[in-house]
Amino acid sequence: LTSGNALLFAACIAPCCKCSRMKPGPKPGSKPAAKPTAKLSTQRLDPHKFSSPFASTTKAKTIFAEAYGRGDLPCRIEHHTARMSLSWSVPIERLDYAAFLPLCFDGLRETRHPYTYISRQAITDMLCAGDAGPKTVPVLEQVMPGLRSAIIEKEEDICMAALRALGQLSDVVGPELDKYLHHFLSTLNKRIGEKKFREQVEDVLRKLEQNGGKEVSKQLKLKVPTYTPLFR
Repeated sequence: LTSGNALLFAACIAPCCKCSRMKPGPKPGSKPAAKPTAKLSTQRLDPHKFSSPFASTTKAKTIFAEAYGRGDLPCRIEHHTARMSLSWSVPIERLDYAAFLPLCFDGLRETRHPYTYISRQAITDMLCAGDAGPKTVPVLEQVMPGLRSAIIEKEEDICMAALRALGQLSDVVGPELDKYLHHFLSTLNKRIGEKKFREQVEDVLRKLEQNGGKEVSKQLKLKVPTYTPLFR
């Protein structure tokens, strides 16, 4: 070979720098590598800050938190793929409502997980039980302090949870709640004037009126003048 032909031959067989940096492709018949799966965390399921019930430095805000920390509540959180639920160690039908329902309403003022989820979901579970009405009516007076304290809270999340619980309570006990309305109407009159609460308050007032009847309509017209009663 002449010197010119030799240089041309060397250039043809020399590996390209770009090609030499390329990673080898998958072998025939091999499966592509699986992508790592993101793990679901408690924070993704519940937006509230976490507080360990068993930490010695954690100061309980409510009697509910103290009871949960001692293990007095017969329930625990059960984690599913994309949601949570409560698992009860005792059938709900056999629960002592006088012991646990007022306790859970006290927990409405909590702002940290797991207290927020457990107290709110326990109220829903207990009030949705088949025989909830007869068991709830005798403890209404004990439920009122916790419910009223939560409704007057400045924090939006707490007040919203209390309004939902009040609506659930009205659906379960009906006109039995009428004698306790004086605990809430002045606060609801203030809340209905706040844009962030107005829709929820109106929904609750409609439930109270529907479940309580015309006598409740008169109270609402007097105590919450901006609300338009269903019965006139």
